Amino acid sequence: MERIFQYIIEPQYQNYIISTYLKEAGYPHAVLVHLKKTTEGILLNGKWEYVNTRLSAGDILTIHLIEKDSSKQIPPVYHPLDIV
Repeated sequence: MERIFQYIIEPQYQNYIISTYLKEAGYPHAVLVHLKKTTEGILLNGKWEYVNTRLSAGDILTIHLIEKDSSKQIPPVYHPLDIV
């Protein structure tokens, strides 16, 4: 499953580097490592960038998060399904 997140950088976050911005947005370290290894995982204004790139107000940061496996920490739960 591919998830795409897009952020418009607000003035208070200008001069942040991408990794700091994403950490403050709640991305765990493991996800940042995954994004760094993913081709075009981190795009800034449509261009692939490193995580130490500085942000400017108005920049568009796009994150392509690709999940190949389902999480083992989410157990399956039985729920009856009624279809009308």
